[in-house]
Amino acid sequence: MDSLKTFESSGKHYRVGRLDIFDQVHIVRKLMPVIASGLDSKMLENVKSFDDLKEFSISALLRSMAIPFSLAIAHMDKESVEFVLRTCLSVCERREDAGNGNYNWAAVQAANGRMMYNDIELLDVFRIVSEVVRVNLASFFAIAQQDSQDKVQR
Repeated sequence: MDSLKTFESSGKHYRVGRLDIFDQVHIVRKLMPVIASGLDSKMLENVKSFDDLKEFSISALLRSMAIPFSLAIAHMDKESVEFVLRTCLSVCERREDAGNGNYNWAAVQAANGRMMYNDIELLDVFRIVSEVVRVNLASFFAIAQQDSQDKVQR
C-alpha cells in the first residue's frame, strides 16, 4: 500500500493509502454537498491566501465534520453512504503487534467489504473516513473553496 499518513484512533494505529482517481471522483460527487454545507463565512474570515485556505479551512472543516457528515448521511441513499464508507475503508490498514517489538499492517476491510475488526466503533469509522478524505482530497476541496470565495468577493 502506498501509505500517505498514519494516525491513531481509540488507541489503535491506522494508515491511510491512496484512493484510485476514479474513486476520488465518485467520493467528491457524493461528498460535495456535505463540504458545501459545512462552509461557513466565519470559518473563511481569517483566510488570506491559498495556503491558509488549504491548511486552515480544510483541516478545520474536515475535523469538525461529525455533525454535517451525520446530517449528510441522513439525506444520502444507502448505496451512496456505503460507497463512501467502503471506498474509504478499503484504503486503510491497522497496525497489529507481531511480537518482539515488531508489527504488521492489516486491511481494515476485507475484499468482500466486511470489516476485519469488530472493535471499530462508529466514531472510529468516521475518523478513518475523514482522514482518507482529508489526505486524498484536501487539495481538490481547497481549490473548490478558493473558487467559491473568489466568486463571493467579486
